[in-house]
Parts: sequence; structure tokens; C-alpha cells
Amino acid sequence: MKAIKKFFLTISTAVTVLCLVSSGAFAATLNVVSGQLMGATGVTVGGGVYDVRFVDGTCAVAYSGCDDISDFTFQSAADALLAAQALLEQVLIDGPDGLFDYYPTRVNGVTQTPGNVYTAFGFPTPRYPDDPTHFLDVSVSLAHNAFGANTDQAVISSNPLYAADDLSDHNTAVYAVWGPQVSAVPLPAALPLYGAGMALMGFIGWRKKRVATA
Repeated sequence: MKAIKKFFLTISTAVTVLCLVSSGAFAATLNVVSGQLMGATGVTVGGGVYDVRFVDGTCAVAYSGCDDISDFTFQSAADALLAAQALLEQVLIDGPDGLFDYYPTRVNGVTQTPGNVYTAFGFPTPRYPDDPTHFLDVSVSLAHNAFGANTDQAVISSNPLYAADDLSDHNTAVYAVWGPQVSAVPLPAALPLYGAGMALMGFIGWRKKRVATA
């Protein structure tokens, strides 16, 4: 009985570790063209998986007009900050596809370091008080991609971007345009085994207690 309990305790411990590892960021697939990072697919942000592409130009060009909150995949500062963190941890990285953290200029739209990748999520200032569909500024999160992970930073920008500003004129800036959620983050495959192991351990404990009190 002790051997069985010890066996399932070992399994449950191992599976717990596996679940914790699996709950972290999944590997994104980078879209690299001629050495330039154009975007990525399968980026985990919060509880969802998304695609992203890097787009130069104005907010209107990047976000289908940039005139309604529905133009943005992430519509709160908290979600946009998670998106910026996901870029730094899963996309703007050094790996077999290229050194996109050490060399930020290998990111599409960035020609001078450091690279600043903006995710738009809202509008802080209407352009015309009588026409709320026109906006002067756009609120953004910022994935600041410098020469190494120790200098990278994900923040909500304290200064909104001018919506009509053309980022193609800015050597260090580009928009991150996120597609709709592709899927939800899947549960770890080992989770059913973990549950079965815990249930059996509970049954063993219950039987042992019942025999002891009989």
C-alpha cells in the first residue's frame, strides 16, 4: 500500500511540474522574410492565442481606420500590457530564426535601435467634441526592444500617440497589429492523468483511515 501511494505521489508531483511548465508561454511561430521579422502566429496572450504582424504607417492604416474601439483586438490597458509582454517574451527574441532582440533593426519597420513596438487599445482624446468618432490621440502599450532581454521593457505609454502620425517616418517605431483570437490556451495534456492520480491517492487515504478505525 505504501509503495502504491508513493508511486502516485511521485506521478502527481511530476505532473504538477509539467502543468506549471505547460501553463507558461507556448512557442510562437515567427514570420521571417529575407531576415526581417514580419510578425508571428500562435502568440499566447493571457488566456488566448493570437497572430500578430508589424505594420508601419498611421494608426488608420494599421488598424482599419483607427476610428472605433472595435478596430483594436485588445481594448484595455491591462490586456495591451499583456500583449506587449508577450511580444518581448515570445516574438522579439533571439533564436534559430534570427537575433531579433539583440538586433532590433531586424524587426519590420524598425531601422534604428532601440525598437519600440506599439499596440493600440483605445482613445484618450476626441478630436472634435461634437464628433466622437474622430480622434486626436491613440492609447498604446509599448514593447521596448533594446539590445538584450535585461534592457527590454513592457509598459503602458504615458504619452498617447498622435493618431495621424506616420510611424514610417520614425526609425524606431512600428505598430503591432493583432488578429482575432485564434484559439484558447489548451489545458496541459497530462491534466487528466494528474486528476486520476489525485483521486486514487484520496481513495487510498480514505481506505487506510477506514481500516485503522474499524
